[in-house]
Amino acid sequence: MPLSKSSRFYMPELDSLRFFAFLAVFIFHSFSQETPYYIDRGLPGWAASVAVSIVSVGWCGVDLFFLLSSYLITSLLVREQERIGRIDLRAFYFRRALRIWPLYFFFILIAGVIMPPLFPFIDPLKKHEAVSLLTFTLNWDAGFRGLGLNPANVLWSVSLEEQFYAAWPIVIFFAGVKRLRSISIFILLALILIRVGCFFAGINSALTSPTILRWEPMALGVLIAVVPIPPISQLIRISLLLLGLFLPILCTASGINPATTYPIVAASCGLILVSIVGESGFCLRNPVLTYLGKISYGLYVYHILILKLSGHINIGSHLPLIRNALALGLTILTAALSYRYIETPFLRLKNHFARIQSRPI
Repeated sequence: MPLSKSSRFYMPELDSLRFFAFLAVFIFHSFSQETPYYIDRGLPGWAASVAVSIVSVGWCGVDLFFLLSSYLITSLLVREQERIGRIDLRAFYFRRALRIWPLYFFFILIAGVIMPPLFPFIDPLKKHEAVSLLTFTLNWDAGFRGLGLNPANVLWSVSLEEQFYAAWPIVIFFAGVKRLRSISIFILLALILIRVGCFFAGINSALTSPTILRWEPMALGVLIAVVPIPPISQLIRISLLLLGLFLPILCTASGINPATTYPIVAASCGLILVSIVGESGFCLRNPVLTYLGKISYGLYVYHILILKLSGHINIGSHLPLIRNALALGLTILTAALSYRYIETPFLRLKNHFARIQSRPI
């Protein structure tokens, strides 16, 4: 989709895609990834293996979040450059802070400070985790120490995105829009080579996956934002979407090494995005789905805490579907209330710094 000088940039279908990205992560965290679990509940072996592959691939939803963020941020910044002739860095950082920080720090307070003393089954936040959360470096801390069990540690991905938000506008400001295609390709190739080098050097992928190497989907999102997408038929859209959904499942089922899994997953997310951009069918502009996408930040932030709390509601361990459905409903309710009463006041203030109007509040 060619970039224009329009003063508004909003694609409701991408809000719907955000919700499905969250739903994949929710499934990953709420359902078992062990084949015997499903066999014990009556599924044949092949069906149990398929179920495990589908559940296990849910982590890719985080990469889809990364790609969508970079695509949208780059699109907005390029439009700003074209419309007013420059990028207002100060306004950009105010917008990002007003969008991310209120819920981010509120959740750290709730999950890291208030909840652990009240609920013994919620692990306390360790000192080094608290420092990393407050400095937006939790992704690096998790890369070298492992991800802690306190629900606030789900914010590692927000730390990585904040580092992207801090760096990328400066790159555009100094390099200019015309160089973004070359820069994004260079970053992609560099990240792939570094990841392969880590593999041959024997560096555990668990140490690298939460770090800046997860910028692969972000670099690809930038590339899609600056390269015009030609008109594509419905058949090609469906083919790209199915391929984007199938490749991560194939990687998971076949046990492909993470050195190649992450680039493939980034490419799969790119295929999904290209298949969706400009698409008005498949109910992707349904107001319910777009609303759920609008509150997807809260859905992602709260879901681990809600899963932990719902796991201690006595409804019978033999009813995981009911328990997970309850957790999903509570997560949606919590995110909706959070969006209304915590995020919206800051979003209204954020609009005062907008140079290109985006999603309506």
